[in-house]
Amino acid sequence: MWRIVSFFVPYVKFTEEHKVVVRLIAPEDNEKILLLDHRTRLDSTYKKKLKRKLSKIEFKRCTHLTITTDLNQYTNIISATRSLKKR
Repeated sequence: MWRIVSFFVPYVKFTEEHKVVVRLIAPEDNEKILLLDHRTRLDSTYKKKLKRKLSKIEFKRCTHLTITTDLNQYTNIISATRSLKKR
């Protein structure tokens, strides 16, 4: 577990300190540069939005289910998603 944490904590700090750069080129040769915040499920803004969405739902009982699969069985994420939807 400590090995995961040793990589995870620096990753979270890295994403908080950096931006995603997007370069848009329009057909008429106009160029725009956008700087976007790097967002993950760990961001406070994401957590606040999720909390707002979930606050409208009243839970009497709840089960959190995470379904995992072996991605080595598929050539890419799209084929994995399509295959899993069929099941």
